[in-house]
Amino acid sequence: MSTLDASHEAAQDGLDLVLFRAAGWLLAVPAQQVLASEMGHPGDAGTPHAAQVLGLDEKSLQAMSNKRLKLFFQEQSMWVDGPVELRHCPATDIHPLPALIQARQRLPGLRALLFHQGQYALIFDLA
Repeated sequence: MSTLDASHEAAQDGLDLVLFRAAGWLLAVPAQQVLASEMGHPGDAGTPHAAQVLGLDEKSLQAMSNKRLKLFFQEQSMWVDGPVELRHCPATDIHPLPALIQARQRLPGLRALLFHQGQYALIFDLA
């Protein structure tokens, strides 16, 4: 069972998610997977952009912000395009991937879709 599934079962009323942008997409990860966020310089060697980590189209990378988000998995860090925010999202706003998308998608860790407060986001499970 993935971390996202376990979290969803433990809190049927919703899920705490950290939302951020990368390569023009609004993305989310379960809050329990995020260790910290800190200001930094996007040019630091050895820290990949979220688009690289999540398998998104790197050609569409926008100017990176000064936010570096450290994820709980393997204590790895990655650059994201801000802002970074924590939101509690009701379970009714979280939707499984449609079967056709699930069968054809190539993004490691993509687990669900979020429609919350008029915005769509891709939810990744990075554990």
